[in-house]
Parts: sequence; C-alpha cells; structure tokens
Amino acid sequence: KVPLKQFLTALGYDLKSPPTLGDSFYAELIGRELRADIKLTPVRAKNPVTQEWEATSELRNEIKNFRVA
Repeated sequence: KVPLKQFLTALGYDLKSPPTLGDSFYAELIGRELRADIKLTPVRAKNPVTQEWEATSELRNEIKNFRVA
C-alpha cells in the first residue's frame, strides 16, 4: 500500500488532474527515481480471548515521505 497523493506529488503531478493509472503512466515511470522512508510496522490482530489488540510476529513495510532522488 502506497500513499498515492504523496507519490504523485513527488513525481511532479498536479493532484487536481491526476494521471490515469495504466500502461502509459507506468511507462513514464521508467528511469525516474524517488526516495522514501520505509518503516517496519508489526501487524496487529485482536486476541479472541482477551479482546485486546496485540502485535503478531508479522511485519509490514510502511512507505512514507516520498521525495525526488
């Protein structure tokens, strides 16, 4: 999952008229570079016994703060 608004802004697109996500858009991405912060976040699930949210052994990549390389 990627924060699309941040991603498009970093690429220089106007959010008032965003591009259509399709083959032509993906072709435009070839050769473009971005930097982003990647944070490992534990996946949380509700314990059926205690009804409390607990971290599982799984991790998920959280991508934030896109910027031009």
